[in-house]
Amino acid sequence: MLFYITPFPHSEVMRVEEQHQLFLAAKEAQLVRNEATQIILSDASHHSALHGAFVRVLVELPDQSDSYIIARVGAVTTGEPYDGFSHNTSTRTDKYLVLVLPHSLASINGTQYQLNSISNSPMTEDEFNLWLSTMQEPGSVPACAYRGVVEDTDAHLYLESSKIPSRQELLAIGGRIHALGSAASQNSRNPNSRRRRSNNGSSEQSLQQPEWMPKEQQMAIPRISSGNGATLGSIAGMQDYSAFMANPTGGAGPQNGANFNHTNSDPLPSTAGVTEGTNEPSLFVEPTTPRPASATEQELDLPSRHQIRQDILNKLNHRSVVFPQNIDELKLSQLRLVERDMIEYLEHVRDVLSSKQENCVVCLDHVPTVISLPCRHKVLCRLCASAVSTCPVCRSHLFELFEPKEI
Repeated sequence: MLFYITPFPHSEVMRVEEQHQLFLAAKEAQLVRNEATQIILSDASHHSALHGAFVRVLVELPDQSDSYIIARVGAVTTGEPYDGFSHNTSTRTDKYLVLVLPHSLASINGTQYQLNSISNSPMTEDEFNLWLSTMQEPGSVPACAYRGVVEDTDAHLYLESSKIPSRQELLAIGGRIHALGSAASQNSRNPNSRRRRSNNGSSEQSLQQPEWMPKEQQMAIPRISSGNGATLGSIAGMQDYSAFMANPTGGAGPQNGANFNHTNSDPLPSTAGVTEGTNEPSLFVEPTTPRPASATEQELDLPSRHQIRQDILNKLNHRSVVFPQNIDELKLSQLRLVERDMIEYLEHVRDVLSSKQENCVVCLDHVPTVISLPCRHKVLCRLCASAVSTCPVCRSHLFELFEPKEI
């Protein structure tokens, strides 16, 4: 008996491969909540760079269930200020993301979304394929959907985001938003660096020649330089200043008689200035009580405690996931955000574990197919599951075991 095997169409193989490559490019163009927050809070001129980026957003489906779907950013608009998208309760913004959604979802959820609706987890290929099949349907996004939502100047960007992009376009969008995110992270670490550099020249000039002193005394005060610190005008001036500090009231020594020992025999006045009987300016300014630091000098101080704390948080967010410890002080809305982030992170960890777990942890031979409850670990095969009473991973007591079957 002969069997004829129908070959898989070559065009279908190419289509699946192209769709997978498009998904990889879409992951590069995904905008997570932390990165969107940094870009939006850094500079208003960067908002147009978010157009076309993918986000994973929580919406209500037609069956009244909540789920995450994939959508593209069509525009950034302004509305009522809000918070709750960051663990820092003082962080607020009035920017909303206008997302390109199918008419069936836009009629239920609208198109304007706060940053706290955006997920930090990466998209899955199934979610991307669902978005791709939805956008391929004719008339899924009406051409006039942007009216009354975005400004006319951003209408063409919104319409471009409603089309299926190419792989090159997605890679360009991903490179753009990641570059902006890195720049925004650097600016948040040192927010006063640009202002300090711009005021550096004026600060030196104001410290070198104070306006509240006469011009004759400005020539004699110590000069402050950015390279060498405080120096006197000349070596001779430094010597005369040292001689005066050694004997401030009894006149100068023989070597200084040309400057201080003139026809007037009165003692040296207590205030600095031009010495009586000579037209030469004094080589010193008598030290008085220290004056308070000016605003320019205060800007040159070390970073504040808030800046150092924010710098540490930014570094931690780049390397790990940070959750607050003082949950008793959080509001109900903030607690729900923390719970959502922890559930998303835990699901992501379990997905990675499932992808790396190949065999049963007991027999190390069969594929694990049984899910344990309540811990939900999938580490046992059917043969070993009936022989254990506790989970071999977390040691929790097993109340129920079930094996899902593909339909």
